[in-house]
Amino acid sequence: MTKGREYSPQLNREAVLLTPKPNASCRQTALDSGFNTNLLRCWKRELEQSQDKTFKSSG
Repeated sequence: MTKGREYSPQLNREAVLLTPKPNASCRQTALDSGFNTNLLRCWKRELEQSQDKTFKSSG
């Protein structure tokens, strides 16, 4: 099994920060950015749960 693409923590954070904008859903942000919707939701969950606002995973 091959490993999927890996994204930098900075890119993850920037993508997640786009979602709280008015009228911006995770789905629409993911489509606009070229990410999988579930991946963006996972990143968002990780960011919300993180104490220091950094990502533990890169993908």
